[in-house]
Amino acid sequence: MNDSKYAVHILTTLGPDIDSDPGHVGNAVLSGQSSGDYVDLPAGGSAPTPVRPGIDTRRQARVERIKAHSKFTADIGKKLKIDTGKFEAGSYKKSVNPAMR
Repeated sequence: MNDSKYAVHILTTLGPDIDSDPGHVGNAVLSGQSSGDYVDLPAGGSAPTPVRPGIDTRRQARVERIKAHSKFTADIGKKLKIDTGKFEAGSYKKSVNPAMR
């Protein structure tokens, strides 16, 4: 839960800066290795508790553990909004959150 809250905070407050600078420290928190130290990002008054870098890495690992569970079904995947279809990299198009422009 902390990962989700912090990811939303980062994308809401730093989204445009992160998009324009691939080396932005916010990218380390979102997609870096989960074994790294905490990153000091501008907190603002409503910032949730910081988390270690690697939010996306941990999220993907959780999804893979859920999908590998013996009781996982397509219905459970649908309820959790886990895409179980085949990913085709050639037809992927990045969606942009209009609030982040």
